[in-house]
Amino acid sequence: MTASIVPGGSENDANATPAIGLQQQFSVTEVVEVKQTPPPLTDRQNQRVDDRQDQLMARDSVDGRPPPRHQRITEWKWLLIVAPVLAIACIALLITRGVRAPAIAFGVLFVGGYLLLGVWPVWRAGVLRGREEQEARKEAKGDVRAVDDGSHDRR
Repeated sequence: MTASIVPGGSENDANATPAIGLQQQFSVTEVVEVKQTPPPLTDRQNQRVDDRQDQLMARDSVDGRPPPRHQRITEWKWLLIVAPVLAIACIALLITRGVRAPAIAFGVLFVGGYLLLGVWPVWRAGVLRGREEQEARKEAKGDVRAVDDGSHDRR
């Protein structure tokens, strides 16, 4: 059994024997911190952030300057188009050669597992590179906003 202070009562009231089965309700006021989000970047600012991010990556990254964003997007689009077409063509070729469905399924699983094992080091390096790019992007945004706000604190 616990005693508590009755709203509007004193601390001595809390030490009194509470009534059994009586529930008291209290209101709790929460303090919520409101963070202001900066306004979105303009197209011109985005271009400056991209340029600054490339400079930071060239300076700080062990892999050096990344390829341009447009080139990376184009390469991903080609991969997303070519890989499924190639997979479907291989499966269609196997079916026309008389290979049965269970053998094709086993082959797909085997080749997929083999590719995953082979891709793992490159995938891990890509994840690390992504973190570097995010940190550089964050720093570049801060640099561009600082220059635009008038505090020319460039490194």
